[in-house]
Amino acid sequence: MVVIAPPDWASGRPVDKQLQLWPAIGRRLAFPDWSVAATHAAEGDAARDSLWPGVTAVQLPALTGLRAAAAGAVMLYHFREVRPAIYWSFGIVDPIIRQASVGVDVFFVLSGFVLCHVYGRTFSAGVLWRPYIDFLRNRLARLYPIHLITLAAMLALYAAGRTWFGIEPANTESYTASSIAHNLLLTHAWFRGAGAPNTPAWSVSAEWFAYLFFPCLCVLTAHRSTYLIIALDAVMMVAAQTVGPLHPLLRVTTEFSVGVCTYMLVSRAGWRLVNSRAGAALALAAFVGVMSLTGDPDHWLGVYTLLTTCLIVCLLNDRDACARLFRTPVFVYLGEISYSLYMCHWLVWSIIKHSVTVACPWFVGHAGAEIVLGVAATIFTAALTHRFVELPWRRAMRSTRLAPAVNSSAGS
Repeated sequence: MVVIAPPDWASGRPVDKQLQLWPAIGRRLAFPDWSVAATHAAEGDAARDSLWPGVTAVQLPALTGLRAAAAGAVMLYHFREVRPAIYWSFGIVDPIIRQASVGVDVFFVLSGFVLCHVYGRTFSAGVLWRPYIDFLRNRLARLYPIHLITLAAMLALYAAGRTWFGIEPANTESYTASSIAHNLLLTHAWFRGAGAPNTPAWSVSAEWFAYLFFPCLCVLTAHRSTYLIIALDAVMMVAAQTVGPLHPLLRVTTEFSVGVCTYMLVSRAGWRLVNSRAGAALALAAFVGVMSLTGDPDHWLGVYTLLTTCLIVCLLNDRDACARLFRTPVFVYLGEISYSLYMCHWLVWSIIKHSVTVACPWFVGHAGAEIVLGVAATIFTAALTHRFVELPWRRAMRSTRLAPAVNSSAGS
C-alpha cells in the first residue's frame, strides 16, 4: 500500500506543477515533502470515499480510536438511565459520565477534519456537480443503511411494547407520522417538534446537513490566508459557545467548520504541530477535567470544541502515548464499528430495560449487571450490523460512480 502525504492545496502557497489531476479545469496540484506514518483510515471508509483520482489519503489510525472513545462515552451516558427517571451512579467517575453526551460534539469536529483530509482536494477549486453527487451518495451510503434499520427496529419495538405490554415511550412525539417522514428524509433535526425514535439519530440528521454545505466550505477556505483561517476558526469556536446550543444545525455548523479549519491549519504547519509524548494526555485530562467540574455541557460547547481540536492535533503525533493507545487493534476495531455502536446502543438498551421489567423482575435491582450486559450486547450487535448491514449496503449504494474511479487499495 502506498501512503501519500497530504496535498499542498490547503497551504495557500503557489503549488508546484508536477502533477495535473484535473486537466479539465487546468489546475495543477502537488504534494509537499512531509508525510506521516499510518496504518489505518481515520474513518472506516475514508480512503475508499476519496474522490482524488489515483490518490490514497494519508491514514490516521489514532483518530479511529478516538471515534471509539466518543461513541463509548455517549453509550454510557445513555446507559445511566436504568429506568425512567432513575439513574445509576458510576461512582467516582459519575460526574464525567453525566457530561459524556459531548462525545457527539467530538464526532462533529472530527468529521469536519477527516472529510477535509479526504475530500478537500476534490472541492478546493470549485464545486462540480458530478463529484458533489458522488460525495453525497458516498456519505448517504455511510449514514442511511444503519439509520433505516435502527429506525425500523425502534418502530417495531414501539408497536410491540404498546400492543402487548402497554408500554408508552417518553418521547411519543417521535413516533408521529410527521416525525417518521422527517427521519426517512434525514431532516428530523432541522425542524422543531420532529423527534427521532432512535434518540441518538438526531446527530445523523445534523451531520447530513453539514455534508450538504461541506464542499462550499472547502472552496471558501482552501486558498485563504493562514490568518484568515485562524480568525474563522476562532469565530466558529465562539459561535459554538454562544449560539451552538440554540439549535442542532447551529451546533453542527460551528463544530464541523472548526474541524475543517483545523485541518487547513495543520496541513499548512507541516502536519505535526506537537512533538510531545504527553500532548494528547494533557488535552484529554483537560477535557475530562472540564466534564467533571462543570454542569450542563451545552453551556461549554466552545470549550469542548477547543479541547477537541487540541486532542486531534496531538493525536497526529506518532510518538504520543495516547496516540499509541488509540492505534491498538482493539481501539481501531471499535472505531471501525463506532457508527454501528452509536446507532444501535439505544435500541439494545431499550430492549434490555423493558425485558428486565417485564420478563425478569427479579433482576431489577442489579442495574450494574444490566449495564455490563448492555455494553456487551451493544458491541456484539454493532459488530454484526457493521459486517452484515453497513458494509454490504455501503458497497451496493456505491456500485455506480459518476466521478473518476479511485484507488481503494487502502481498505477500510
